[in-house]
Amino acid sequence: MLSYLNLKTMDINKSLIEFKARFEPVLRNCLNEEVSWSEKVYPQALPVIKEINSMVFAGGKRLRPALAAFSYLIGSGKSGLNAVPDYVLEAGAGLEIFHDYLLIHDDIMDKAKERRGKPTVEMKFRQMYQKLPDSRHHARTAAILAGDYASMCGNKIIAMLPVSEEIRSKVLTLFFDMQREVVSGQIDDCLVLGMTGLDSLTQEAVLRMLTYKSGRYSIEKPLLIGAVLGGMDKKHLKYLEIIGNNLGLVFQISDDILGAAGDTKATGKSNATDIQQGKRTLLAHSLWLKANIEERKRIKSVFGNSEANNIDLEWVKELLFKYEVVQEMKGLCSKLTSEVHTLLEKHFDMQNTGVRFLYGFGTFLRDREH
Repeated sequence: MLSYLNLKTMDINKSLIEFKARFEPVLRNCLNEEVSWSEKVYPQALPVIKEINSMVFAGGKRLRPALAAFSYLIGSGKSGLNAVPDYVLEAGAGLEIFHDYLLIHDDIMDKAKERRGKPTVEMKFRQMYQKLPDSRHHARTAAILAGDYASMCGNKIIAMLPVSEEIRSKVLTLFFDMQREVVSGQIDDCLVLGMTGLDSLTQEAVLRMLTYKSGRYSIEKPLLIGAVLGGMDKKHLKYLEIIGNNLGLVFQISDDILGAAGDTKATGKSNATDIQQGKRTLLAHSLWLKANIEERKRIKSVFGNSEANNIDLEWVKELLFKYEVVQEMKGLCSKLTSEVHTLLEKHFDMQNTGVRFLYGFGTFLRDREH
């Protein structure tokens, strides 16, 4: 068995860069097919399709397709990115484009103006339609339609993978389960838990929402889809599901830490937005439990208040450090990551490239700064 120190030498950032170099031509081809179709058949849709292209290639680490590719290596027992077939990369393209559909609609729901340091799709359409009457309505309509088209594109790619009917059926089941879970989690976040008072929040409810809204679609399902494409047996798929759940929580908790206390230059987005929007996170829940009566009164006046001033917002952030909430959440991420390492060491071949990537990926998620 490899030592932790040896495994730690795997550079996850370098691996992701190498993966992107192999993956992005496949992703671009998938989107170019839509551009070509529109140019030939329905040019009226071209501005929206081109905007999807712009967003997809505006940035992003390609985590979901990378996870699918590396878990394919685990399932197949093969090693090295060159051993990943194109159809696995095509599955990754479906995951990535579907991800961008969710981001487009998420930005609309959050009334966000920036994504990855650039204007959101809705904001770009506002510029395009600024001379039209009711330009905001037109821009929002266009952004919703861009999301709809991206969703269709992602589904089409997954449904048309050149694999056996048995494998395709398993992959589609995972993909549709993923869609049901993420939309259900978003419903909870926006319309149920998102409307629950801080004094009524429970850790269990927040964890359930985070798992469904983000963890399973960001980590668990891409891992399982890649593993199924690689032919992994049921026993190891079950272990991988647990690993995916743990890493999904690490992903979302670390994202929430960045959302409330991250470096805005590194993340490309405001670290006050989550507080202004009143996001029901584990940080918010923990802070509420630890704050005194007077502090809770002020937190209530700031939390979920889009007009909150910088003084109040900075006060809430300072409170997160005063009560060591950020440190507590980082500790939870470390615990979850350690459990992942244990499962990988016990049940998987630590010499496999995919296993080594996944081992280092937990630490990468735990320690990420953007």
